Amino acid sequence: DYRTHGEELWTRFKAGEGDSVRWYYRALHDAFVRRADALGKDAAPTLDELGRTLDELDRLTALAAGRVPADEVPRLYLNVMSSLDWLVALEFGRVDDGQPGDAWEELTPHCGLLMDAGRPVGFKVLDYSTYDPYDEEHEAAWSGPRFHVPQLGLREATANEIVLATRALYGTENSVNRDYFGAAANESGEEALALWLGCLQAGDSMAHFALGYTLLELGRPHEAYRHLRYYTDLAPGIAWNWIWRGHAARELGYLEEARLAYTAALELDDDDETDAEDLLAELG
Repeated sequence: DYRTHGEELWTRFKAGEGDSVRWYYRALHDAFVRRADALGKDAAPTLDELGRTLDELDRLTALAAGRVPADEVPRLYLNVMSSLDWLVALEFGRVDDGQPGDAWEELTPHCGLLMDAGRPVGFKVLDYSTYDPYDEEHEAAWSGPRFHVPQLGLREATANEIVLATRALYGTENSVNRDYFGAAANESGEEALALWLGCLQAGDSMAHFALGYTLLELGRPHEAYRHLRYYTDLAPGIAWNWIWRGHAARELGYLEEARLAYTAALELDDDDETDAEDLLAELG
């Protein structure tokens, strides 16, 4: 009936609103489950059906209210970049690097949401060290989308709640992945490889790019290609990502893919910073 009539369904009940009705039937379900042995085995199919119905009602009403159902709430990975004064909190495995402009949606003047097919998958806070969640201009970040943050032990928390909890636990210094990132950027060869692996193992997917070109420079093109291909999928909006994917593809003899990668770089390269045009000419 809810699928047919939507929120009007709740007017049939004396409670008058969906939250109260769902709470009542959930309480009944839980009470019956606790007495399942006394009710006998014949009650089990009905209890299972009632539980599934309530779960589906929760999901449908959450969607109708513009909320993400609890089992679909993104689990965020925290990335504190002290040198840029940013807090980047994105669904694990995502990056803020190289995202299309229309993938970002302003939540407050200093806090933007990263969207995927209309679904918020994390946020980015600028001027993190001085960001004041209690300032009126950031009020929307108290009532905006909610996220799980395993690192903080938080479930269904808003952006402002996550900012406060991150500051309380980690302060405004680099998260450990950024220490690995900074150290790796100052090394080369095997020393850089070990540090980029540490960065990746610390959960930072941005390490895929540098890990890829480092492996390529060390003469390991098969592994390099895997990481560079993966990173262009994560961050398609940066020309250099495609340049290095093209290099790895060319090393492996995938010349058509190399052409496609260099062409993608050329289309993104407004300032002629890469040598994509020359690389395409070399391939013929």
